[in-house]
Amino acid sequence: PQRLEVAGGETRRVRVGIRPAAERIERSYRVSLEQISAPEPVPGVVAMRMRYSLPLFAQPKVRKATVRLDGLAIDATGVRMTLANIGVVHVTPRRLFATGTDASGRTVWTREISTWYLLPGDTRVYHQTLTLDECRRTRSAAAEATFLEGTGLNVRSTLPVGPGACARP
Repeated sequence: PQRLEVAGGETRRVRVGIRPAAERIERSYRVSLEQISAPEPVPGVVAMRMRYSLPLFAQPKVRKATVRLDGLAIDATGVRMTLANIGVVHVTPRRLFATGTDASGRTVWTREISTWYLLPGDTRVYHQTLTLDECRRTRSAAAEATFLEGTGLNVRSTLPVGPGACARP
């Protein structure tokens, strides 16, 4: 049923069936749970309503996860990179970060980047601001992504940075 009622304190099982099954590429769905009827209003009391959205993934028989990290660039506005899911199942980045080092190899800056899962075919561009001083001192940059699905997916990209990279347009 599209709508199901559950009384307070009651437990109900919900079974979701998908037809036809995912064949070559994962399909994604959302099941939304929402409290529709709020309790009677009480003067001076804030009433809370619950809303929850649960992702569901119908995986294909052959599950191949493949990601690409490219487009690493630095300019006067900051550091930019692209993370792409070129596989057939969703991937969940555990950590995405970028680091810049100076000519002696010392770390000048590090940026941890907030991520969310990527569905098959998704591409996201991430940008982090750098100060002009951080940018000018940077001679090498690296970006790395690790994934909940395993170390076999981890990707890294490096970039030599020339002294003119941070020139203002």
